[in-house]
Amino acid sequence: MLILRSVCLALLAAALWGCSGSDGSKDQSSVHPGDAGVDQPPGAKKKPGEPCGGDAECASAVCLKGTCAKSCGSPADCDAGQECTSDDGKRVFCSTPSHAKAIGQSCAVTGSCPAGTTCLGGTTWAHAYCTADCANDAECPATHYCREYDAPKRRCVRRLFCTRCYHDGNCGAGKVCVEQGGERFCSRPCSIGTTECPRFAECKEVGGKPVCVHKAGRCDGDGKLCQPCHNTECPAPGFCLVNTFTAEQFCGQDCRSAGCPSSSYDCVGVGGTDKQCVPHYDPDLKQQRGCVSASPIGEKGDVIEDFATVGYADADKDGSLVGEKLQVLRLSEVASTAKIVLFNLSAGWCKPCQAETQHSAALLGTYGPQGLAIFQVLFDANTVGEPPTVSLLDGWVGSLNAAGAVGIDVDAESIIYNTTGLTPVNMILDAKTLRVLDKFYAYSQTTLESKIKAHLGQP
Repeated sequence: MLILRSVCLALLAAALWGCSGSDGSKDQSSVHPGDAGVDQPPGAKKKPGEPCGGDAECASAVCLKGTCAKSCGSPADCDAGQECTSDDGKRVFCSTPSHAKAIGQSCAVTGSCPAGTTCLGGTTWAHAYCTADCANDAECPATHYCREYDAPKRRCVRRLFCTRCYHDGNCGAGKVCVEQGGERFCSRPCSIGTTECPRFAECKEVGGKPVCVHKAGRCDGDGKLCQPCHNTECPAPGFCLVNTFTAEQFCGQDCRSAGCPSSSYDCVGVGGTDKQCVPHYDPDLKQQRGCVSASPIGEKGDVIEDFATVGYADADKDGSLVGEKLQVLRLSEVASTAKIVLFNLSAGWCKPCQAETQHSAALLGTYGPQGLAIFQVLFDANTVGEPPTVSLLDGWVGSLNAAGAVGIDVDAESIIYNTTGLTPVNMILDAKTLRVLDKFYAYSQTTLESKIKAHLGQP
């Protein structure tokens, strides 16, 4: 059963400038409050850059380290070299970055980071990056936020779907900062009626624009069992957990002594001696239920997100992956020189997956010249729920003659596309848009070739 491949891991305030009339002692027609040698009118607020003893003294309502800061609603409100950020989730201001420049730098494969930072994720996680300790969001880059990670440490962590934000620039290219239910969180545009949002989310109009929103109505709940958790931790001894099948984050509940409240939950181990209540696993469907109903994702017509893994690609174009260097593989890069991509999800224990892999070189030999690319991802090792390793990958390449690009998905992030419990999963994607042209399960050489021909034509 794949429930926990990993254990996870609060808006705007402003005051208007005020000014009162002259007391008659000075001609105020050519000077302004705050100018050198000019008295401030009674009750006037201090401007950005002036010394302060508290937020109430500043026009922006933000006194930062003894100096009035400039409030902001986007990076455009700040001076060059500044970021629009927050230190308490309520006041948002312009600040000169004080964080290490290396935060966010990839450390996948090498595992190395500059002094003062550490690699978060390990060498075989494609998204591994350098991070550092922090006290609040203002100590992190704009696209990162400060949260508890490896308690009691707090670290700069990348903003993903449903994490807090203050403006669109926090969420990355193509993403948006959405306000709903008193929260501001990172999301992305979507098309109503499609299944392109995360499996625990749906596409709805917010502020007149269709965006992905959490089905629970909020990204953060009250900390109780099965409530969503992204930006805050769940009360101990509960954990903020990740449902591998849906990527949903939710609060668990300690069950070492009292057990779980109903048969809707299973008591499972989450590392060491800890046990937590999680939604019930259905062995008949071979699916993990979620705290909210899980939608399909990546169905025909949907545009999927770019995917990354650590693995091998045929860099020397000799038709073999043996001897290639381990690297970060991105779906968009594999697709860059193709017309269509066969995006295949497999597992070490899966016999049909092995058979399809053995046929991949022949497929590329026949259809590669017409524009076919293959991107294969191993989400399990030789036992269900066991993370794949580089050793498994080497054996896969050596004994099965895997072709194209093939990598290991150590956190089973690709499993969200498997909505039937069957393996392998095959998706034919348009190489330019990553739109799903076809999706089918299991393996049949005849079926696979007919699907490819339908989108490329006869060789």
